[in-house]
Amino acid sequence: MNLKDITTRLSDSHKDAFGNSPLWQACKNDGTWPDILWSRSGTQHAWQALSREAKYALETAVSAFGPMAFSEEQLLAAARPGVAGAELRVGLLQLMEAGILFAVRKGWGEKQFVLPADNYPIWYETMVTMQQKKDKAIVLVPEAVEAWEVVASEENGYTPPFSLQCVYVTAELLNSGMKRTTKGLLTKRTIQKCVDQLYVQSGHFAPLAKSEPAVPAAETGETYPLQLAIFLELAAIKGWLAELPHAYALREENWNSWLEQQPLHRETELLQHILSLYMDKSAAVAIGVAALCLLPPYSWFRLDDVENQLSLRQAHAAITKPVAPTLQAWCGLLRALGWMEIASDEQGQQVFRWLIPADITAQGTIEDDRQSAGLAQITPDGDIYVPGDCSCTTIWQLERLAVRKRTDHIAVYRLDRRSLKPDAAASISAMALTEFLEEASGERLPETVRAFIADEFGSITVTLQGSDPAVSLLPMPLLENASGDKASYELLTERLPLKALFTGIDEVPSMWLKQFRAYHSSTRRELMELALSWRTPVKLSCEGDVRPFVPERIVDADGRWSVVGHFQSEDGFSPAELKPDMWQEMMLVLPVDIGSI
Repeated sequence: MNLKDITTRLSDSHKDAFGNSPLWQACKNDGTWPDILWSRSGTQHAWQALSREAKYALETAVSAFGPMAFSEEQLLAAARPGVAGAELRVGLLQLMEAGILFAVRKGWGEKQFVLPADNYPIWYETMVTMQQKKDKAIVLVPEAVEAWEVVASEENGYTPPFSLQCVYVTAELLNSGMKRTTKGLLTKRTIQKCVDQLYVQSGHFAPLAKSEPAVPAAETGETYPLQLAIFLELAAIKGWLAELPHAYALREENWNSWLEQQPLHRETELLQHILSLYMDKSAAVAIGVAALCLLPPYSWFRLDDVENQLSLRQAHAAITKPVAPTLQAWCGLLRALGWMEIASDEQGQQVFRWLIPADITAQGTIEDDRQSAGLAQITPDGDIYVPGDCSCTTIWQLERLAVRKRTDHIAVYRLDRRSLKPDAAASISAMALTEFLEEASGERLPETVRAFIADEFGSITVTLQGSDPAVSLLPMPLLENASGDKASYELLTERLPLKALFTGIDEVPSMWLKQFRAYHSSTRRELMELALSWRTPVKLSCEGDVRPFVPERIVDADGRWSVVGHFQSEDGFSPAELKPDMWQEMMLVLPVDIGSI
């Protein structure tokens, strides 16, 4: 689930309740809820203002689950031994009251909790920033590799950015035909031609969701290749394609608007879409890409250095089991999407660098500093050399007209009789084509090219268009996709009272909660059993040293009993097995003030 989706489901009273929570009142200089959740300074100040219990719960959620939904029991099981269950449960309630975590239910299932996927990266960055304050070995960005240390890999070659891959596929759809069969699918020929335009393959996605089936595209159960299904879903979300009774059609206004966006904005939007498909598949997947997105663009980093940082962060977090690394899989996918370059250093270690800004917490504020689009070069024999920074609109028109002979940093199109697209001569006039090419190149066309255009296009008076704008288009339904059915989660807004966490508290002697006292062995056991039931710590006096202790189980042996658990301290948690004569005084410790229950 996304925070933006959640806010649309909330009533004004619920939004006001979140905004008026003590946490955000303490951070009001950084903004108001929910906008403050997109602010680095806001989330960092909020983390510092959280109670110890809320910090435990949030760090466990960020490190063990990412944006995956989890149950209360799963949260308690994921936390490192020594963290009391009651502390986590109280922290969970506080995070929900502040609108950081949300309670949801899928169908008739149990109540679960979730950290919104679109808000996860900034909380991950905030957690690492807070860890860094305690451990200087933890850094947001490891040391970069000098460019002269990088050995380029010939086998990697050039991969066009995903936006260009989308342009190539859309052009192929129009050129090959967007008719659908009686099964509701594109024809096999069109499917294969479209797949050929995509550098990203199904295998690039597989390591990030190993159990993910191919994406259904028809009631018969037949499927599109995953990479094409993901493109078609994207086209539906963006409104590029619409559905006719037996075909798809291009929504030119939406498509052209997207083509005209700033290049970096276009790429980062696509990056966010890809992440939304897989971020909530597992904590490992989410943590891996969140760690990568902390890195600045254009600088080289060793994969081992980033993995070592992940290990340090996981060790620092209060969780039982660190997640498996997914950096290698993400790097492979991001490279196939044209957003990352992979090479090796002089010692043969893998290095990589972002080719776009990956600051997905910027919420669309990334600025493109390029002043103007690159210009094409047109030779007298009809070759058109198109640099990678040429405008997407220009590339789109060329895709509709001519055959692309080479795909590289400088692509080559061929404009002659043998290389024209089948319907090119029927789609544009000689004057319009001449004006388009001269604008794309910034200079007058060679005379041989002008003569060819006059001869081939002279009788045509229409201008470029991809599909008939007069056709009545129906909204294209979303495909069942790799992201799963996220809309089926019901948002739960009812709040559980604190008292419900401590069953029978009204019948418990108040002195057990308020006074540090010595008790008979049987009463000591009764207090320990109650602490186990509530999952709360006890405070023990051992030879004058007062220490919080989190009991985990009671052991009966040889007619005697002992309790196994962990002592809590500022430095961490230490395991211990205690017999009842090993402490003098004790009391139950609730993670909240008794008066608030």
